[in-house]
Amino acid sequence: MELNFNSVEPIPVLNASAAFKTVSGKVFKEDVDIVPTIIDKSLSYIPWGSGL
Repeated sequence: MELNFNSVEPIPVLNASAAFKTVSGKVFKEDVDIVPTIIDKSLSYIPWGSGL
């Protein structure tokens, strides 16, 4: 089995480390499709976050 993780964080009190894996599809889930906002022919951007 291959170990696939996103980060390894130290746990100093236990003299150990913990490996974390994140499924980004569950973390970055939006209620609507995110599409680029076009400013002009050469410039556009993609909104980030909920906009609250």
